[in-house]
Amino acid sequence: MSFRGCFFVAAFLWPVLAGAAADETSPFKTPQTAVSPNGQYRLTLTHSEQGPSPWDKEVSSISGTFRLESRANQAADFLSQLPENVFLEKVDLEEAVLLSGENVANQKGSKWTDTSDLTVTIHTHEVGKSLQQLRRLKLVVTLAKITEWKYLEFKGIQKAGDAPLKCGPFELVVSEVQPQHLVLSAAAFSEHALEHEIYRQQMPLLFLTHRYALENLKITDAADQRLSLSSGTFSGGGGSGRYAVLRGTALSFTASGKAGDQSPASLFEAVEDIHYPVTLGLKLPLKYESERVTFEFQDLPFPNSKPLK
Repeated sequence: MSFRGCFFVAAFLWPVLAGAAADETSPFKTPQTAVSPNGQYRLTLTHSEQGPSPWDKEVSSISGTFRLESRANQAADFLSQLPENVFLEKVDLEEAVLLSGENVANQKGSKWTDTSDLTVTIHTHEVGKSLQQLRRLKLVVTLAKITEWKYLEFKGIQKAGDAPLKCGPFELVVSEVQPQHLVLSAAAFSEHALEHEIYRQQMPLLFLTHRYALENLKITDAADQRLSLSSGTFSGGGGSGRYAVLRGTALSFTASGKAGDQSPASLFEAVEDIHYPVTLGLKLPLKYESERVTFEFQDLPFPNSKPLK
């Protein structure tokens, strides 16, 4: 079996601190925030920088990271989470207006979203000459609201090495079974490429990845104990998650993955035996609606982290 896609690996320890404050390296103490026209969502710039373009060292490029938040109703405070059944899909850069009035939104650059930590990233977007700030930045974030789900359930899981469990656009594999932990891998295997393509045509949602599967699996053992994701490793083509019956006080991790006074190994000290077989459950969407949400920023600063040649 072969994983499909690139293999840029990013490891993490779970749980990562949610709703972190603005990056300490930001050039401002108060984060720059834009609220959607309906008042339901806000987007906060948590870090920005400027440096030479990776394609042309004589051209400046900017990068910025934003955090998306929402609220249940108009009177509620903003929360670092989306409403149930709503997922962050993608971002479009509609305007990047220089002080001269020129719109450089269509210049070369990269942009992406991460639905797991609700971040939006504009990366190495070329702007020409060095600048102190953008006069205006307009981002359009696409959200997917799932209106109907299909629940998959796999029972009797008690050994490793069985055939992959088919889950729409990816497969799950039981890769390790131990008394106190269970390891699952998830990927889109090339031999099922046609099935994946058919599913994607029916449900072209970007958040449906192997990472979604590993982070949203519901796993219970024969004693009705819930297994939790304690650590994981992700790549562009696949990933794996380690699950255990955790007991005691949960560790609190910083965004960098450090556990303060406790070592990461202590995460596995407070576990109990798993009573096999286990049952795996996962929700996949059957119907959805898309919503495009606009955010407009004024006078965003982009400090030089590395001068042009």
